Amino acid sequence: MEKQKIININDCVKVKLNKIGEDVLLEEYGKKATKYFLSKKDSNGFIDMQLWEFMNLFGGLMFHGNADLPFETNLIIKTNNDKDIEIQNAQMKEIRKIIMKKQAFNIEKIDRKELIQYIYQREIEINKILKDTILKLK
Repeated sequence: MEKQKIININDCVKVKLNKIGEDVLLEEYGKKATKYFLSKKDSNGFIDMQLWEFMNLFGGLMFHGNADLPFETNLIIKTNNDKDIEIQNAQMKEIRKIIMKKQAFNIEKIDRKELIQYIYQREIEINKILKDTILKLK
């Protein structure tokens, strides 16, 4: 079975830019590129940025056959909390159980309202955990 991981476009990615990537960053952000990104390289040369920002900046340079990519192709995705991922995975298992139970009894129509209500309740729980985690970090 394939492993899946839920990420959010607001999660950070660690990316190792090359000269082309640094030029794109400097062209887009000017002096702020150095202050917020380039001066904060880790010991392996990676910088942090939000996934949506990374896609926005470099998406136009991504096409089949481009030999001059602006970064190394391996990214590190930094999620907020492994505990959150465990909760999300558990949610998906519960949703699958509801669907399988309905299908096992040959019920043709899955009660979408029940499923949506379950998902909404779990979302409230996750948001509370995230708020508590953020408060602890401050």
